[in-house]
Amino acid sequence: VMQQVTVNAIVAIGMTVVILTGGIDLSVGSIIALSGIVMAKMMVEGNMNSGLAIAAGILIGAVCGAVNGFLIAKCKLQPMIATLGIMQVARGLDLTIAQGRTVSGFKPFFRSIGVATVPGTTIPIQIVLMIALYILVFYLLRYRKFGRFIYSIGGNEEATRLSGVNVDRYKILAYVLSGVTAAVAAIVMTAKLNSAVPTAG
Repeated sequence: VMQQVTVNAIVAIGMTVVILTGGIDLSVGSIIALSGIVMAKMMVEGNMNSGLAIAAGILIGAVCGAVNGFLIAKCKLQPMIATLGIMQVARGLDLTIAQGRTVSGFKPFFRSIGVATVPGTTIPIQIVLMIALYILVFYLLRYRKFGRFIYSIGGNEEATRLSGVNVDRYKILAYVLSGVTAAVAAIVMTAKLNSAVPTAG
C-alpha cells in the first residue's frame, strides 16, 4: 500500500505547505509530467548522466514553483488562476518536448530509485525517500522560522506583513517547495514505471 501511495504522498508534502499559506497549487500534475519527460529525454536521447538529469528535473520543478509564487505574491493573482495557467503551460511544454510519445529505457541506477530495496531488507527505497522528506518538512514546519511564518501567513497575512515578515518571499518559497516535491514525485514515478508519459500526473 505504501508503495502505491508514494507518488501522491510526496506531492502532498509540498501541497500541504502551500495550503497552509491559504493557497492551492493545481499545476503539480503537469510539473510531474514535464519533469519526467525532460529527465527521460536527457537520459535516453541525450545519453546524460542520471544524476545530472535528476538535478535538471528538480530544477524544472523549482522554476515552475517560483513562477507560480511570483504570479501569486508579486502580481497578486489568485492562486487557483495562476497555477491553472502554469498547469496548461507545463502540459503544453511537456507534450511538445515529448512530441506526444512515451520515453523509456533507463539505466539501472535510475531504475533502482523506483524498484530497489534497502540492502539487507525488503523495504523499498522509494518509501525511505518519502519518509525522509516527511521528516525534513515536519522539522522545517515545526522547529524553524520558515514553518512559523508559513502558518502565520495562512492565519492572517496582513498581520504577518505588519509584523515585519517578508510575506512575498515565504509565499514564493512555499510554491517552490511544491514544485520541487512534484519533481521528486516525477523521479519516483518515472523510475518505477521505467517510462515517462507526457500525460502523467
